[in-house]
Parts: sequence; structure tokens; C-alpha cells
Amino acid sequence: MRVTPARVFLAIALVGGLAFVAWSLVARDANQVPMMATGFAVLGIVMGIVAIASVGRIVSAGREGRDGLAVLTALVGGLAAAAAMLLLAGAAILSLIWSGTKSG
Repeated sequence: MRVTPARVFLAIALVGGLAFVAWSLVARDANQVPMMATGFAVLGIVMGIVAIASVGRIVSAGREGRDGLAVLTALVGGLAAAAAMLLLAGAAILSLIWSGTKSG
């Protein structure tokens, strides 16, 4: 696997998003819910990009006759897409919770 700028960017975003969600779980203050929503949104976007990028890898593996790699990449891409949907749904739910708890 080659190291490309896109892969480095996604790895940094993934690790940063995971660290931010972990920190927001530990931090007990008034901004905990929006921090968790932001972290989930970042992770959801990263997983969505991974799912979309896997489509290109599936096509190229299929054209090269590497059927096993194509199936494995399809499974990983599908799991990434499912994770993206769950994370983005979690971010939306947390943002709705946060907007419903504002006093004013």
C-alpha cells in the first residue's frame, strides 16, 4: 500500500476524530454534547470518504482479475458506509438534543 497525501489526510482525520470523541467523553462540561456531535460528524465524513474511495479500488481490482481483493474491499467499503451512516445519524441526534436543551 502506497502512502499518498489523501491517505495521510484521512488517517490524521480519523485519529484526530477518535481522540476528539474520547476527549469529549471525558470532559464533563456544558459543551460535551456539541463536542461529541462534532467528533461523530468528522468520523462520519471520514468513513464516507473511505467508502467512496473503496469503489475505485474495487473496480481496479476487478479489472486486474483480483477477485478476492475486490470482494474484501467491497466488504470493507460496505462496513465503512454503514459506519458513516451511523456516525452521521449520531451527530444529527446529538445536535437535536443540544438544540432542545438550550434555555432562552
